[in-house]
Amino acid sequence: MRKILKLGILCIFMAGGMFFASKGSAQTWTEKSPSTHPSAMGVFGLAYDSENDSIVLYGGWDGGNFGETWAYDLNSDTWIQKSSSTPRRIHGMVYDSESDRIVVYGGYGTSYLSDTWEYDLNNDIWVEKFPSTDPSVRGSFGMAYDSESDRVVLFGGFNGSTYFDDTWTYDLNSNTWDQKFPSNHPTERYYPGMVYDSESDRIVLFGGYDGGYLDDTWEYDLNSNTWVVKSPSTHPSVRRYFGIAYDSESDRIVLFGGDDGSNLNDTWEYDLNSDTWAQKFPSTHPSERRYQVMAYDSASDRIVLFGGGANGSFFSDTWEYDAAPVGVEEEGYQSPIIAEHQLQVYPNPFIFSTTISLPSIEHPDGIVNAFHGTSSAEGIELTIYDVGGRLVKSFPLTTNQLSLGTDICSGVYFLKVDGFKPVKVVKLR
Repeated sequence: MRKILKLGILCIFMAGGMFFASKGSAQTWTEKSPSTHPSAMGVFGLAYDSENDSIVLYGGWDGGNFGETWAYDLNSDTWIQKSSSTPRRIHGMVYDSESDRIVVYGGYGTSYLSDTWEYDLNNDIWVEKFPSTDPSVRGSFGMAYDSESDRVVLFGGFNGSTYFDDTWTYDLNSNTWDQKFPSNHPTERYYPGMVYDSESDRIVLFGGYDGGYLDDTWEYDLNSNTWVVKSPSTHPSVRRYFGIAYDSESDRIVLFGGDDGSNLNDTWEYDLNSDTWAQKFPSTHPSERRYQVMAYDSASDRIVLFGGGANGSFFSDTWEYDAAPVGVEEEGYQSPIIAEHQLQVYPNPFIFSTTISLPSIEHPDGIVNAFHGTSSAEGIELTIYDVGGRLVKSFPLTTNQLSLGTDICSGVYFLKVDGFKPVKVVKLR
C-alpha cells in the first residue's frame, strides 16, 4: 500500500550542523462535507463503536428532543440514519468495547429519566435494561467507559432542582449499577467533561457548572475508588457544555469550545502524565459554540465533532481534529544531544532493507552509552512515526545498529529515541 504523505506539515532546515524541525499547524481542524447528516442539534450522545469503525449519534435537542440514531463513517464521510429510540437530550452515552454495545443512561425527555439502554449497531437494535438499582433521575452528568475494568463510570448531574456529586459504575454483563463512596470527590455539578485515559487507566473530569462555572481538573481511579484533584499551572477557563474526547494515539485529552456565559471556540489538549493543559491555535476551527459533542475514531486517529449551538441557532456541521503527534514539538527546537550527522540511515533510498546507526548518547536521566547493549538500555526504544505523527513501528534498543526489512512503506518518517525529541527525518524508499 502506498503511504499518503501530508504536505505543508513539516519544515526542515540546518544551522550550525544541527538538525532543527518546526512543526507547522500540527493540530488541524478540517470541516467535512457529507451529503446527508443529522439535523442541526446539540446535547446529544456520541460514541465510537470500534468493532464497526463507526461513530454513533443518538438523541439531541434543537428546542425539541430527537430520538434518531445515526452512524458516521469517517473514511467515506457518510452519515446513515438507523433505528430510532425514545427522544431525549443531555443523556450519557458510551461504547462498551468488551460487549460491543452502546450504553445510554438517563437524560431528559418529557421529564428527567433514569432508564438504561443498550444499542447493538450490528443488528440496529435498541434494548432497554432493567437493573434493580440505578442512579436517580438526572441529566447532564459525566459518563465514561473504563475499558480496563469493563465498567461505565457516572458522576454528578442535575435533576431540575438538585446538583449531584455521587459516583456510580455500571456493569453491562450483569446489568448492575453500583454506587461508589470515595472519601474525596469533585463538588456537585452538571455537564462536566469526562473521558477515560486508557494509557493511565484513569477517568479525567474537567469543569462543569454548580450555579457557577468551574475549571477544576480531577482524575478517578476505579480500582482504588479514589478521586484526586489535579493542579495544572495553566488550564482552560471556566466553562460547561464543551466537547471533549481522549485521543489514545497521542495520549491527549482534547477539549473544544463551550459556554462561560459566552460561546467559546478555543482548543486545548491535556496530558495527564505531566498534568499539563496546553492551548492550541489551529488556523482553522469550528465557530464558537456550546452543546457540541466529540468522539475519537481510533482507526482513523481523528476526533470527530458534530453540531452544537450558539446565539439561538443550532449547527449540523461535521469536523475532524488531528491532534499533535507524540514527541513532535509544535515550535522549532534544537536537539542538544544528537547532531544531524551522527544518526545515519543507509542506503537511502533503500530497496530491500535499510540500516539505522545511532551514536552513543548520554540520556538526560543519566543513562550513558544506552545503545551499546548494556543493561542500562532496558526499556529504551527507537520509534518510527509518519509525518502525521502516527506510530509506524518501534524497536527495543539493545545495539546501536538496527536493520529494517521492506515492511515499511515508502515515505518520509521521524525517527525518535525514547526519552528524546525527534532527531531525524529520513526518506525510506
